[in-house]
Amino acid sequence: MSLAVVPVLTLAVLVTLLVGYATATTGPHVFFAPSEVMLQPGETVEFSVRVGACEDSISGFQLYARFDPAIVEYVSATQGSLYAYSGHPTWFIDPIEEEPGLWHFFDTVMGVGTYVSPPGELMRLELRAIAYGICELQMESILLADVNRENLPVGSYENADIFVIDPTGVEEGGGTVRLGPAYPNPFVAGTAVPFFAPRGPDDAVAEIYDVSGRLVRRLPVTDGVVDGELTWDGRDEGGHAVPSSVYFLRVQAGTSTARCRLVKVE
Repeated sequence: MSLAVVPVLTLAVLVTLLVGYATATTGPHVFFAPSEVMLQPGETVEFSVRVGACEDSISGFQLYARFDPAIVEYVSATQGSLYAYSGHPTWFIDPIEEEPGLWHFFDTVMGVGTYVSPPGELMRLELRAIAYGICELQMESILLADVNRENLPVGSYENADIFVIDPTGVEEGGGTVRLGPAYPNPFVAGTAVPFFAPRGPDDAVAEIYDVSGRLVRRLPVTDGVVDGELTWDGRDEGGHAVPSSVYFLRVQAGTSTARCRLVKVE
């Protein structure tokens, strides 16, 4: 056997050890629970900010969370169970709104060598829906500190989706066209909307719009008296799957119009 093979084997072992070390020291996962909610205006939701299993202990965290202030508003924030039941004095600062929709949160245990042990809850955040739309609750920045008050890298993080809709469908205009409720709603691959459109001077027209008012898809409607359901596969006129968002189905027959809200999720 040639000694020239030894450096190659040594390098392979070294690479394996380095990869193994990088995997072992990957930081914890931080996420919102629940990761998706559906609300109506006026309703509130409480999110738990949670950290997954980690080989290191945690002393504190600093979170910058962002959401659309036109759709949801901040209500309150409290420290999570990891800190509330740590047995140590804690410093949970009053949240600061750095700019509209961007909030700064901070908590730490006090005293040399103190820490909390993940997995568990870092914080609870309560928001209120104020207008229809779709909103992402984002972790714009999340910092963790270890027991020595040094930076503890975060391995991954996960945002949450907030859908502010009327889940049963909406009849508008006071006419005789009737819609909904859609099912399923929210949907992934397709949804169906029961409807009735009476005979009128014009053919009934069914159209899907996005939140910006752009026409996404026209759905076929049988001429005359119609009593059945409209189906949508979540695709636009070109056959492309539309992104996760809130959409609106509008059906018009003569002077009568009805609309309902549809939510596409991934």
